[in-house]
Amino acid sequence: MKKNTKKDNKLASAIVNIFELPPEAILNTPLITLTGRHSITLENYTCLAEYTPDHIKINTREGGIHLYGSGIAIKEISSDSIVLAGSFTRLEYEI
Repeated sequence: MKKNTKKDNKLASAIVNIFELPPEAILNTPLITLTGRHSITLENYTCLAEYTPDHIKINTREGGIHLYGSGIAIKEISSDSIVLAGSFTRLEYEI
């Protein structure tokens, strides 16, 4: 039995649009919150793929997210969100 089918995703997307719900809550799309250049919260990630003080790669259901900067540190981590601190200079999406 498949967990997520295209039909299920289309139905969920339609529900999100009709009821004006936040897609990250229903569809598990990544939600990135930037606070200045020194704090990033990312919700709905699947795994932490790479980590150095200058680069971090976080995988999501929609692809990888690369964050670059200096002094990057993990402040909080749970099964669905991660809070990072540091001096961020660039964010890239991997499709």
